[in-house]
Amino acid sequence: MTVPGNLSSPLLATAAAAGAAAAGPIKSLRFNNSDSANLSRTFSSAGNRRTWTWSGWVKRGKLGTGKYSLFGGSGTNSMIRFNNDDGGDNLRVLDAATGGYDVITNRKFRDTSAWYHFVVAVDTTQSTAADRVKIYINGVQETSFFSSSYPTQNAELTFNNNISHTIGYAPGSTYHDGLMADIYFIDGSALDPTSFGAFDDNGVWQAIGYSGTYGTNGAHLLDFANESTVGHDSSGNNNDFTANNISTTAGAGNDVLFDVPTNGTQSDSGAGGEVSGNYPTFNPLSQQYETAHHVLVNGNLQHGDGSSEKGNYALDISTIAAPPSGKWFWEMTTDGNGTNERRMIAIMAADANFAQYIPHDNSTDGLVGIWLLTGQKIVNGVKSSYTSSFRTGNTVGVALDQDNQAVNFYLNGTALGSISLPSNMQGKSIVAAVSSIYEGENIIANFGQRAWAHSAPSNYKALCTTNLPTPTIANSSAHFNAVTYTGNNTARSITGVGHNPDWVWIKDRSSSYHILTDSVRGVGKQLYTNTNDPEASITDRLTSFDSDGFSIAANTSSGGVNTNNTPYVAWCWDAGTSTVSNTDGSITSSVRANQTAGFSIVAYTGNFTAGATVGHGLNAKPEFIIFKNRSGTINWGVYNSAIGATKKLRINSTEAASTTGLFENTEPTSSVFSVGDSNSTNGNGNNMIAYCISPVAGFSAVGSYTGNSGQNFQHLGFQPRWIMIKTTSITAYPAYTGWAIFDTAREPGNVNVNALFANSTQAEGLRGNGSSASAPDFGIDILSNGFCLRDNGASEINLNGEDYIYLAFASSPFSNNGGLAR
Repeated sequence: MTVPGNLSSPLLATAAAAGAAAAGPIKSLRFNNSDSANLSRTFSSAGNRRTWTWSGWVKRGKLGTGKYSLFGGSGTNSMIRFNNDDGGDNLRVLDAATGGYDVITNRKFRDTSAWYHFVVAVDTTQSTAADRVKIYINGVQETSFFSSSYPTQNAELTFNNNISHTIGYAPGSTYHDGLMADIYFIDGSALDPTSFGAFDDNGVWQAIGYSGTYGTNGAHLLDFANESTVGHDSSGNNNDFTANNISTTAGAGNDVLFDVPTNGTQSDSGAGGEVSGNYPTFNPLSQQYETAHHVLVNGNLQHGDGSSEKGNYALDISTIAAPPSGKWFWEMTTDGNGTNERRMIAIMAADANFAQYIPHDNSTDGLVGIWLLTGQKIVNGVKSSYTSSFRTGNTVGVALDQDNQAVNFYLNGTALGSISLPSNMQGKSIVAAVSSIYEGENIIANFGQRAWAHSAPSNYKALCTTNLPTPTIANSSAHFNAVTYTGNNTARSITGVGHNPDWVWIKDRSSSYHILTDSVRGVGKQLYTNTNDPEASITDRLTSFDSDGFSIAANTSSGGVNTNNTPYVAWCWDAGTSTVSNTDGSITSSVRANQTAGFSIVAYTGNFTAGATVGHGLNAKPEFIIFKNRSGTINWGVYNSAIGATKKLRINSTEAASTTGLFENTEPTSSVFSVGDSNSTNGNGNNMIAYCISPVAGFSAVGSYTGNSGQNFQHLGFQPRWIMIKTTSITAYPAYTGWAIFDTAREPGNVNVNALFANSTQAEGLRGNGSSASAPDFGIDILSNGFCLRDNGASEINLNGEDYIYLAFASSPFSNNGGLAR
């Protein structure tokens, strides 16, 4: 336990995690907004009204402008809640008593796939006003606020008085919607997060056991390892809270779930409701949700509330995808009147480019399901006989066998017959999907956070983070990272990268060129993605690649990498330990390859020969390759698997994808890529460089989507650190088609509007045409398992009907701690 202000950085705090007592919640409590669910207690006497701490793990349900409360006190407005300022989903900490405070974050909390850890520490005795109220999110203090006013020194305020206190509600606010676990109220101490959590060896925040004192009114709630009833205080103080409108009865209404932020150690026997971990729910950020959806209730586990449906055949999908291997099981129960049964229970490819809604009979993009009205199966829009029609009150089990590329649906425990997955779903991550049209045709999901209605087939597991495969790369910063620094005209080392980089891409965040240096070409040699210029030899920029970063010279000229008072970002990749000669292709190449991370740097001399091939050293097919002719004033070339080898993009240009011979119309293989008689990829006698990326699950992704001018979620299976987006089909807005780059080093919160453009020298935080991007409609939310476009169609990243590609690298794989939200 430490005092406020002494919180270590994630890297320094790693050591603390190693020695911390491993402890975390095994179950959580669901708060359904429409049930007015809450826990309450009236304190019998006043405690310390100047100094206290509230800590808790929270998984959000409903989003938007509702004022969903986590903690409240009766009387004067006093609360911790999600607010509706600046578009909604901010966190607000308020005590409206005389001399009180009102602090609202800029950050939006829109991640419903995973868990947040919040700590609010109040100490009005502090001499500095801003130290009197501190907010910590996932172990890091929040410093950016939409508005903030702080209490007068030594003020005695509302919380901890002899009044009613509530978990999940505050007077004048909305009841919480979602899950909570491991709630602490500490009377008399203002603590930082290291009392309740620590960073592990991979820099991921984890829950630990609290070992300090509680004070008179202190309590530990929702500790289901030691609680006898919901609301029981396990601190030893016996400060129990009363559960209101919360059910512990077995079945769909049970509000005590195994959905928690900590991966458990229990065995999965196939009974359900026995393994702790982060579980899926329906995803309110899915593409359909904004304009055509059924209302999600009961912690996003119920599709439809019987009265508020919108649109035809509205689709909901799961927040977590089943990986490409393993055997997975979940259940969907039909509820409500169901007089017409216009419902579908299905699975979909997580990367499917589905349209505004999924009709039951004309989907062609990676879907297998059952149409309840007829009992027919649907495979890519084609219906055929499967079972008899069935109506309300039935449970459909979904047994997905990714090892054998098949799915078997079960009706009330009886198998209906195995269905082979179509080719456009094979080898891909798969999400659960449901669709319905009529009011009352609700569908209730159970992914194993409670007991199954019918046991899972043998060897099938619940879909949760505990059961997901161990990621190949647990610590992404060992292979990729983004760091920021400010120039000072002094030769120095930039550290904190987490590895010895081989490719460093530096951008002045306020103007100037993108400067690329790599260890194969050598320090002092630069390329620029925003021009078609040849390689330049300049010695006063990057001077060495180091074990934890790189060194830069004391350059004083503008346009460098160390100009005084200039903000910079550096994106850094590790390409392995040595550069070797590669003879896999018809052209011998010099290759530095990191096969674990799917990244290689390839240097070769072009021969302008059609059909030439070059070895890339990855032992897997590259899906994204960036080419540059180092010798001439030649445009860059970009290969991307989504558009194929017959088309090209140029990273120094806004142009759309166009037909090309740059890659000899031949897809790369696991050993070589092809180049034609083109100066961009194979200039005769010219020095060439290629940066090759082969996606690695949990670490990197190459993908595509279709814009919808609205909310548009893209599943990655990891928390992104860096994302680059480019349209391939643009037919309008020619000024808005650049290579937009977002990262969480420059903007750790949401909404992230701080794009830089690989093809432009413009400053961050502008649209592709140089106009302001301060409005959140331009930006993206970077989430625990992907990203969500929030563009309203006024900029280049989500125009309705246009095609886009993206390249992304991880901050952390989703499964690392049960899913940590951003």
